[in-house]
Amino acid sequence: MSENSKSKVGFLTAFQVAAVWFGAHVGGGFATGNQTMNFFVKHGWHSVWLPAVIVIIIGLTYRESLILAKNYGTYDYKSWSKKMYEPYDKVFSVIFEIGYLMIVLLGTGGSIAGSASLMENYGVNYLVGVLVTGGIFYILTIYGSELIRKASTIITVLILIFLTIIVIVGIVNNSGNLSHLVSTKYSPSSFGTVLYSGLRYAGYQAFVVAIVLSASDTLKSDKAINKSMTLGIILNGVMITLSCIMLLAWMPEAQKETIPILYVCKRFNSGFLLFSYSVVLFLAFVSTGIGCVFGAVARFEHVFKKPENIKKRRGLISLVCMLLSMTISLFGLTKIVVVGYGYVGIIGIFAVVIPCIVVGRIKNNRFKKEKESILLEERNNISNEDQNSASVEDKDNMLKEKDSALKEEQDNISKKHKDIASKEEKDDVLKKEDSKLIEDQDDISEEDEENVSTEDKDDILKEEQDSVSEGEDDRLKGDKENVAVEGQDDMQKGDKESISIEEEKSTDDDASKEDEDNISVENQDNI
Repeated sequence: MSENSKSKVGFLTAFQVAAVWFGAHVGGGFATGNQTMNFFVKHGWHSVWLPAVIVIIIGLTYRESLILAKNYGTYDYKSWSKKMYEPYDKVFSVIFEIGYLMIVLLGTGGSIAGSASLMENYGVNYLVGVLVTGGIFYILTIYGSELIRKASTIITVLILIFLTIIVIVGIVNNSGNLSHLVSTKYSPSSFGTVLYSGLRYAGYQAFVVAIVLSASDTLKSDKAINKSMTLGIILNGVMITLSCIMLLAWMPEAQKETIPILYVCKRFNSGFLLFSYSVVLFLAFVSTGIGCVFGAVARFEHVFKKPENIKKRRGLISLVCMLLSMTISLFGLTKIVVVGYGYVGIIGIFAVVIPCIVVGRIKNNRFKKEKESILLEERNNISNEDQNSASVEDKDNMLKEKDSALKEEQDNISKKHKDIASKEEKDDVLKKEDSKLIEDQDDISEEDEENVSTEDKDDILKEEQDSVSEGEDDRLKGDKENVAVEGQDDMQKGDKESISIEEEKSTDDDASKEDEDNISVENQDNI
């Protein structure tokens, strides 16, 4: 796979998770303009810049949460909350779950209330609108869940398109009032109140991390998570800022309305835009409300064991959630947003935003350091193994060299033994020849005494001595030549052999002289 294709795949994966965040944020409540009006716009010109800052805070909260989920594989909010809040997870996990369930019920109740308010603008009684909307939601939850899931992305795209059109047209049509409010720094509230209101918005939006977590298992690195959250900050930040600026342009009249954006659409005198926005807004309410019910069903369908049929169990849980949400919707959309979301936002500041940004970052950094230390140890172990293998190879080479040297020495020793053995054999042969010659000399001497005269015997003895001396000289020369060939190490041995031969020669000469003396004495006696 090429680098370009890899980058495209990485971008698409990051964008999908960012789109999940955008879809959860820009739902029915956002599309009405009621949330942005009550948390930002009603406080004046600060709504031009504050929403972007709050979205960045939400993005940082999500970032640390997603990195923690990636590090420990906790992509469901229950296991994630235990890991995030340990060792105090028994307390904070319960708080997080309560806050999330409140968001689910308030989101569904707000969607029903918004739909009923929308119908009220077309002449339908609010209570009737609540009952009709609740019935539609329940039927779609039971029989049309797959359809809504598949259509949720399309609905989000339609909301984005129509809101963009309305925002641009709304800013252009009332830009004079917008310039006046910004230039005069219109703000009926103190800066502390404005900031606190924005943080409450971040607090209740932080609970939506449970939805984003379930879709983030495709992000396998910190870099991918950073890219996805950056895209999410851009998408959500731009959209909420433009929406706030547009509503600010229509202040203070729009503040009195339950659905402020619908009020602005009516000012355009465009029937097509008004009708299209109304249809898309109703679909947004349906998508948001049913999505919240799905969250509650997924949480409790395995908690309760009865009824045993899973479909009946899901239907019963959906019915309970719908009844509670319809009851909440009777308070009206504005009360739900200001009071309900407001109090949940306070809980979210201290239970989600601060712990995720502070504690979550500490835990993620600790995990990163531990991982780096483990990798460093593995690298050191690998290098040590390489060094050990290298030393083993060196030892093997040294042993091989020693073995070859020992073999050479053994070969030399065996050769020397062979040479020594051959020399000893030669010495034995020479000794045998010498003894044989001595015996021959004795025999000849006896024969000479009997058969020849004294002069002949003298001549014979001289000839035999000459032949013996010549033979011994020849043997000595041969021994010396053998000694020279065998090497300097054997010279001392050869010298000893030559000395022994010379001693044998002198012994033979003495013996011959004694024989001559004996013969001469005998001759004298005979004479």
